[in-house]
Amino acid sequence: PSETMKIFTILILAQFLCPLKSSVGFRSFLEAALAAAVPAALILLQPDLGTAMVFVGILMACLHGSRVPRRYISLLLIPLWACVALPGEVLTWII
Repeated sequence: PSETMKIFTILILAQFLCPLKSSVGFRSFLEAALAAAVPAALILLQPDLGTAMVFVGILMACLHGSRVPRRYISLLLIPLWACVALPGEVLTWII
């Protein structure tokens, strides 16, 4: 089911991120992020981190290709990098 969900996620993101106007608004950005986060969260319940990370890559590629302002992408990447970097720092500090 995750392979078909990857295709459906790409199609859903294309619908949210390719409006007829020239730029994508913040609401469309949030809808697209949520559309990619839901299947990723469901796959993380299995747990399958590799497949869930593919959804992050799909979202980033679609955001990059759809003229989303960089500040929107940074709003998504800063907490993501904090979640990746923080556990390593905490574990190093504890050990």
